[in-house]
Amino acid sequence: MKDFISVIITTRNRKYKAERAVKSVINQSISNYEIIVVDDCSKDQTSLYLKTKFPMIKIITNKVNLGGSASRNIGVKYSKGNYLSFLDDDDSYYPKKLEIQYNLCSSNKNLSLVTSRYNIISKDFERASNDYSKLVNKKLYFKNIYGGTSTYFTSKIYYDLVGGFDENLKSAQDWDFAYRMSKYGKIFQCKEVLVEFEDFKKNIRISNSTLRTYLGHRDIYL
Repeated sequence: MKDFISVIITTRNRKYKAERAVKSVINQSISNYEIIVVDDCSKDQTSLYLKTKFPMIKIITNKVNLGGSASRNIGVKYSKGNYLSFLDDDDSYYPKKLEIQYNLCSSNKNLSLVTSRYNIISKDFERASNDYSKLVNKKLYFKNIYGGTSTYFTSKIYYDLVGGFDENLKSAQDWDFAYRMSKYGKIFQCKEVLVEFEDFKKNIRISNSTLRTYLGHRDIYL
């Protein structure tokens, strides 16, 4: 396979979760990828821990906390792949994530972004996200129906066309990214469940902040 995939993992102060995320990439059904971890100024020696565990991966350590969008953009800057896949440290891939999305993306050049369904896991339940496995760009005008960046797969060409993730938004950067992608090509959601998310309500995420969520959505609507 001549194409190469760069998997960008962003993390901060969650080295054990980041370890699980890395392992989920290593366990993929294809091998034409690189793993780039962007450590967003962790205080728990995340970079050292991951480098000891996985000497083959590339690790970039931010000197100051820059946020998820800037960290993803930094990861892409140092990537070698002509295809890109993103992963947050508290999420993980199922084994065929890269293979299924690569096959779709590489055989349909009009697809600017391929996403997937995902499982939400908590102590009390497990449920799969809704099936939107059609070309439904227009739905992006009203809300983000695709979960988050951990389901995203795209080509470097389309990433460059939209200029990467908007580092100025307070939240909803994933929705904004998909919306801008929809202007250049079609967005497709795989019917397969390819990513595992931990229950949002149990996690500490920037997007959990009501004020940040409001500001992010406001800026996108404007």
